[in-house]
Amino acid sequence: MLRVVSQDHCAHRPSARSHTDMIRIPGGTFRMGSDRHYPEEAPVHRVTDDGFWTDRSPVTNRQFRDFVRTTGYVTFAEREPDPKDYPNALPHMLRPGSLVFSPPNYPVNVNDWGQWWAYVFGASWRRPYGPGSTIKGLDDHPVVQHLLTYEKFPPLQASESYNLSGVLEQVRKANASHASD
Repeated sequence: MLRVVSQDHCAHRPSARSHTDMIRIPGGTFRMGSDRHYPEEAPVHRVTDDGFWTDRSPVTNRQFRDFVRTTGYVTFAEREPDPKDYPNALPHMLRPGSLVFSPPNYPVNVNDWGQWWAYVFGASWRRPYGPGSTIKGLDDHPVVQHLLTYEKFPPLQASESYNLSGVLEQVRKANASHASD
Protein backbone atom coordinates (compact mmCIF):
# COMPACT_ATOMS: atom_id res chain seq x y z
CA MET A 1 0.00 0.00 0.00
CA LEU A 2 1.24 3.43 -0.89
CA ARG A 3 0.05 6.54 0.78
CA VAL A 4 -1.45 9.12 -1.56
CA VAL A 5 -1.53 12.84 -0.99
CA SER A 6 -3.72 15.02 -3.19
CA GLN A 7 -2.06 18.37 -2.90
CA ASP A 8 -4.90 20.18 -4.56
CA HIS A 9 -7.57 19.16 -2.05
CA CYS A 10 -5.77 19.43 1.29
CA ALA A 11 -6.71 21.74 4.09
CA HIS A 12 -3.06 22.73 4.10
CA ARG A 13 -0.20 22.24 1.70
CA PRO A 14 2.46 19.65 2.56
CA SER A 15 5.88 21.14 3.14
CA ALA A 16 8.79 20.28 0.86
CA ARG A 17 10.29 18.38 3.80
CA SER A 18 7.27 16.08 4.02
CA HIS A 19 7.89 15.03 0.40
CA THR A 20 11.43 13.75 0.91
CA ASP A 21 10.32 10.11 0.58
CA MET A 22 7.59 10.80 -1.97
CA ILE A 23 7.27 11.16 -5.73
CA ARG A 24 4.94 13.38 -7.71
CA ILE A 25 2.42 11.68 -10.01
CA PRO A 26 1.44 14.18 -12.69
CA GLY A 27 -2.20 14.85 -13.36
CA GLY A 28 -4.20 13.61 -16.28
CA THR A 29 -7.60 12.54 -17.52
CA PHE A 30 -8.79 8.97 -17.15
CA ARG A 31 -11.90 6.84 -17.17
CA MET A 32 -13.24 6.25 -13.65
CA GLY A 33 -15.84 3.65 -12.73
CA SER A 34 -17.10 0.51 -14.45
CA ASP A 35 -20.16 -0.57 -16.36
CA ARG A 36 -19.23 -4.26 -16.02
CA HIS A 37 -18.93 -4.80 -12.29
CA TYR A 38 -21.00 -3.25 -9.52
CA PRO A 39 -23.92 -0.84 -10.07
CA GLU A 40 -22.41 1.71 -7.68
CA GLU A 41 -19.33 1.97 -9.94
CA ALA A 42 -21.41 3.00 -12.97
CA PRO A 43 -21.38 4.84 -15.17
CA VAL A 44 -17.86 5.07 -16.48
CA HIS A 45 -17.02 8.76 -16.66
CA ARG A 46 -14.02 10.90 -17.50
CA VAL A 47 -12.26 12.53 -14.57
CA THR A 48 -9.34 14.93 -14.60
CA ASP A 49 -6.98 14.89 -11.65
CA ASP A 50 -4.43 17.61 -10.98
CA GLY A 51 -1.80 15.19 -9.72
CA PHE A 52 -0.70 14.04 -6.31
CA TRP A 53 2.19 12.82 -4.21
CA THR A 54 2.75 9.17 -3.29
CA ASP A 55 5.32 7.37 -1.18
CA ARG A 56 8.34 5.83 -2.91
CA SER A 57 7.80 2.65 -0.93
CA PRO A 58 4.87 0.85 0.69
CA VAL A 59 3.61 1.90 4.11
CA THR A 60 4.78 -0.59 6.74
CA ASN A 61 2.75 -2.25 9.46
CA ARG A 62 4.66 -0.15 12.01
CA GLN A 63 3.82 3.10 10.22
CA PHE A 64 0.18 2.14 9.81
CA ARG A 65 -0.13 1.02 13.46
CA ASP A 66 1.28 4.40 14.55
CA PHE A 67 -1.23 6.15 12.27
CA VAL A 68 -4.13 4.12 13.74
CA ARG A 69 -2.99 4.80 17.33
CA THR A 70 -2.65 8.50 16.64
CA THR A 71 -5.92 8.99 14.77
CA GLY A 72 -8.20 6.20 16.01
CA TYR A 73 -8.79 5.27 12.37
CA VAL A 74 -10.80 2.10 11.72
CA THR A 75 -10.32 0.45 8.34
CA PHE A 76 -13.13 -0.55 6.04
CA ALA A 77 -12.31 -4.23 6.70
CA GLU A 78 -12.84 -3.67 10.44
CA ARG A 79 -16.19 -1.87 10.14
CA GLU A 80 -19.58 -3.56 10.39
CA PRO A 81 -21.13 -3.33 6.89
CA ASP A 82 -24.32 -1.27 6.65
CA PRO A 83 -27.09 -3.39 5.08
CA LYS A 84 -28.38 -0.26 3.26
CA ASP A 85 -25.12 -0.21 1.28
CA TYR A 86 -25.58 -3.85 0.21
CA PRO A 87 -29.32 -4.29 -0.40
CA ASN A 88 -28.98 -7.68 -2.15
CA ALA A 89 -26.38 -9.16 0.22
CA LEU A 90 -27.10 -12.27 2.19
CA PRO A 91 -27.49 -11.20 5.86
CA HIS A 92 -24.90 -13.71 7.11
CA MET A 93 -22.30 -12.10 4.80
CA LEU A 94 -22.64 -8.65 6.37
CA ARG A 95 -19.71 -9.02 8.75
CA PRO A 96 -16.36 -7.23 8.86
CA GLY A 97 -13.68 -8.91 6.80
CA SER A 98 -11.65 -8.68 3.64
CA LEU A 99 -10.57 -10.58 0.56
CA VAL A 100 -7.61 -12.90 1.13
CA PHE A 101 -5.44 -14.24 -1.68
CA SER A 102 -5.77 -18.02 -1.76
CA PRO A 103 -4.14 -19.36 -4.92
CA PRO A 104 -5.47 -22.73 -6.08
CA ASN A 105 -3.07 -25.53 -6.99
CA TYR A 106 -4.79 -26.12 -10.33
CA PRO A 107 -5.37 -24.04 -13.50
CA VAL A 108 -8.17 -21.50 -13.22
CA ASN A 109 -10.07 -19.08 -15.42
CA VAL A 110 -8.07 -15.86 -15.02
CA ASN A 111 -11.21 -13.83 -15.73
CA ASP A 112 -12.85 -15.09 -12.52
CA TRP A 113 -11.13 -13.40 -9.58
CA GLY A 114 -13.22 -15.48 -7.18
CA GLN A 115 -11.11 -18.51 -8.01
CA TRP A 116 -8.09 -17.12 -6.17
CA TRP A 117 -9.59 -14.63 -3.71
CA ALA A 118 -11.80 -15.57 -0.77
CA TYR A 119 -13.78 -13.26 1.53
CA VAL A 120 -12.62 -14.07 5.08
CA PHE A 121 -14.56 -12.80 8.08
CA GLY A 122 -12.23 -11.02 10.50
CA ALA A 123 -9.41 -10.46 7.98
CA SER A 124 -7.90 -6.99 8.37
CA TRP A 125 -4.53 -5.31 8.43
CA ARG A 126 -3.99 -6.70 11.96
CA ARG A 127 -4.99 -10.26 10.90
CA PRO A 128 -4.17 -10.47 7.19
CA TYR A 129 -5.37 -14.09 6.79
CA GLY A 130 -8.27 -13.76 9.23
CA PRO A 131 -8.68 -14.90 12.84
CA GLY A 132 -5.62 -16.72 14.12
CA SER A 133 -3.19 -14.83 11.86
CA THR A 134 -1.01 -11.98 13.05
CA ILE A 135 1.46 -9.33 11.92
CA LYS A 136 3.67 -9.95 14.94
CA GLY A 137 7.29 -9.73 13.82
CA LEU A 138 6.28 -8.08 10.53
CA ASP A 139 6.67 -4.42 11.52
CA ASP A 140 8.77 -3.61 8.46
CA HIS A 141 6.51 -5.45 5.99
CA PRO A 142 3.95 -3.60 3.86
CA VAL A 143 0.53 -3.19 5.45
CA VAL A 144 -2.16 -5.27 3.73
CA GLN A 145 -5.93 -5.77 3.87
CA HIS A 146 -6.69 -2.09 3.87
CA LEU A 147 -8.95 -0.74 1.15
CA LEU A 148 -8.63 2.93 1.96
CA THR A 149 -5.39 4.80 1.69
CA TYR A 150 -3.17 5.67 4.62
CA GLU A 151 -2.62 9.33 4.18
CA LYS A 152 -0.71 12.28 5.52
CA PHE A 153 -3.47 14.47 4.11
CA PRO A 154 -6.98 13.69 2.83
CA PRO A 155 -6.82 12.41 -0.78
CA LEU A 156 -9.48 12.58 -3.40
CA GLN A 157 -10.94 9.25 -4.44
CA ALA A 158 -10.14 10.32 -8.00
CA SER A 159 -6.43 10.57 -7.16
CA GLU A 160 -6.43 7.02 -5.85
CA SER A 161 -8.41 5.79 -8.85
CA TYR A 162 -6.09 7.61 -11.25
CA ASN A 163 -3.08 5.98 -9.61
CA LEU A 164 -4.70 2.54 -9.83
CA SER A 165 -5.98 3.04 -13.38
CA GLY A 166 -2.39 3.11 -14.62
CA VAL A 167 -1.58 -0.07 -12.72
CA LEU A 168 -4.69 -1.80 -14.05
CA GLU A 169 -3.90 -0.74 -17.61
CA GLN A 170 -0.43 -2.29 -17.25
CA VAL A 171 -2.02 -5.51 -15.96
CA ARG A 172 -4.47 -5.58 -18.90
CA LYS A 173 -1.62 -5.10 -21.40
CA ALA A 174 0.45 -7.81 -19.74
CA ASN A 175 -2.51 -10.22 -19.78
CA ALA A 176 -3.20 -9.47 -23.45
CA SER A 177 0.46 -10.01 -24.30
CA HIS A 178 0.54 -13.26 -22.35
CA ALA A 179 -2.67 -14.51 -24.01
CA SER A 180 -1.17 -14.04 -27.47
CA ASP A 181 1.97 -16.09 -26.62
